[in-house]
Amino acid sequence: MMADSETKGGNRDGKQDRGPYKRNRRGDRSHHPKPKAEEEDSSENVELTPTLLAFKEYQSELDLKHDKHERLVKVSRDITIESKRIIFLLHRIDGDSDKVLIEAETRLKSLEDTLISKIASELKGEDLHQFIRAFSPGVQEYIEAVSFYLFIKEERLVTLDEIISRLTFSLKEDIKKVVNEEAEEAGRVKSRSEASDSTEKQDQLDPLNLKESKSGSDHGTLALKLPPLEYMLGLADFTGELMRMCINIIGSGDLERPFQLVNFMRNINRGFQQLGNIAGREMVRKSTVMRQSLKKMEDACYVIKVRGSEIPKHMLKDMAFSSDFSARDDDYGRDMMD
Repeated sequence: MMADSETKGGNRDGKQDRGPYKRNRRGDRSHHPKPKAEEEDSSENVELTPTLLAFKEYQSELDLKHDKHERLVKVSRDITIESKRIIFLLHRIDGDSDKVLIEAETRLKSLEDTLISKIASELKGEDLHQFIRAFSPGVQEYIEAVSFYLFIKEERLVTLDEIISRLTFSLKEDIKKVVNEEAEEAGRVKSRSEASDSTEKQDQLDPLNLKESKSGSDHGTLALKLPPLEYMLGLADFTGELMRMCINIIGSGDLERPFQLVNFMRNINRGFQQLGNIAGREMVRKSTVMRQSLKKMEDACYVIKVRGSEIPKHMLKDMAFSSDFSARDDDYGRDMMD
């Protein structure tokens, strides 16, 4: 009996003697797993083949890219928040418009120097389109704020060249040194094949990317050149602020200004209609929202033109944007406004 118990894996005390083995679900014996320290030692002793070295380089490149992407997303959120605050400030213009415009210009300049310049330095030497989704929302909101500011100040539409000029930064020698060090750090992880083609790639990417040129002994210029599509998307968002401005003006009792805003909005809409569907899904969506905003403004002007003399001014705002007048005939309303 003792021999039988020993053959079955027991000892003299009747306890199971598993030893260095353990049984799995099928009852088979298997070795205990190695301690983690032994596994780490074995992984360190693995020979670094050219394939492993290549994948380590890929890992470093991906880590840098993901870290840069996260930094751009955070900066874009801050730009969006500050741009919205500037837009809200511009909507509160009443009597002392000069003071509000000066404050808005100061805050826009601070936004450009502190936040947007970070995007320019992060993207120095990089392909802009790899990170466009990370910072596009913030830049579009910034373009919306600048467009609204210039429209209130000068009653005109901001141009792409003006946006680019505002996004050109003069760097002092110490700031320029930091930017160059960041670019060198990113370049250390690139493979030799990429380094040999870096000059050619930089020439191809420069028209839509970042450019650094010497303008003096101690200064350089860092410019963030946006694709035209980002400028157009920012303008599409700006039309929503025109619609809100029209509502506020009607509420204040000014019955002439809304017609000027509608005409300005129509000109913008005609320009966007020439793009068709070639600009992408996001542009199509924003163009649809823009047409809806234009229709609301036309409905409001229709009410002012037809019913303005019989409705008290303090009730025009509610009547103009009520659903009772939204189903009117568009051609008739446009004829009344022309």
